[in-house]
Amino acid sequence: MTTTLKLMTLVTVLTCSACARTPNIPTASLTFAGFSQPGDSVLYVKLESDQNLSEVFNIYEQQNQNTPKFVCALDHDKNFDVNHTIKARGIGLLEADTKPGKSGTFYFRSSLSFNTTEEKEVPVPMPITSGAALENLLAGQESIPCQVSVTAYGFKAYYTDTVYIPTANLVTHLKEMNHAAEQR
Repeated sequence: MTTTLKLMTLVTVLTCSACARTPNIPTASLTFAGFSQPGDSVLYVKLESDQNLSEVFNIYEQQNQNTPKFVCALDHDKNFDVNHTIKARGIGLLEADTKPGKSGTFYFRSSLSFNTTEEKEVPVPMPITSGAALENLLAGQESIPCQVSVTAYGFKAYYTDTVYIPTANLVTHLKEMNHAAEQR
């Protein structure tokens, strides 16, 4: 094999290895199941799904995956693409909450942290630490859209259906947490 042919083969292999495949995974449905507060400073969003999101790439693509991410848009932004920054969001890792039910339902929870991101060349999230600031962001919204994304090496990101979380419930639980924190 000539040097030119070897070089062309190497370039072709490297180019193709950088291509990300679309995962062949059915879109998972998500259902908001409520909130839980195991402690004063943690609020979990509880979810149900028809897919095992903790192992979805393993099951359908025989690939290891990164921990699923749960993202909620606080500013009406419904672009959940992993390459897009939502300017005001709640974000957390998704974890299995209990063993799957007999009906094929999987249960998950996520502890959200809230932040805003200014438009800069390199966006840096700033935490929302004030309950009042968070309430202002949620004012006038009946619900906020949320999605789970899962990534795996060599694949495009996988996204679930969008689930909507009622803001009235969220604000009530956040106020309870703030009140408990003030009492300490």
